[in-house]
Amino acid sequence: MNAPVTSNQQLRCAAGMLSLGLLLIWLALVAMPSLAFGVATAARLWPDRRLQLVSAWARIVCRVVLGFLRLGGARCTRVGEIDTRGAGLVVTN
Repeated sequence: MNAPVTSNQQLRCAAGMLSLGLLLIWLALVAMPSLAFGVATAARLWPDRRLQLVSAWARIVCRVVLGFLRLGGARCTRVGEIDTRGAGLVVTN
């Protein structure tokens, strides 16, 4: 037999769904258009600064995504840093 769902569990579930919804809307309305029209265009105009532009965009997107997920109650821990000055392959779980 299942235990009854408490109001605290319902609030956490609603917060998680709201943060996921906001994240998906932000990705569709802000992140992807800014990549397609802003970053890609700027990278074509200034090819010598392409890596800096894309890196800055990726850091912003990462911070916003983690912020939305934390808003919904997710917990994550960043450990260490990865040297991004050269090519590399990152395998994560």
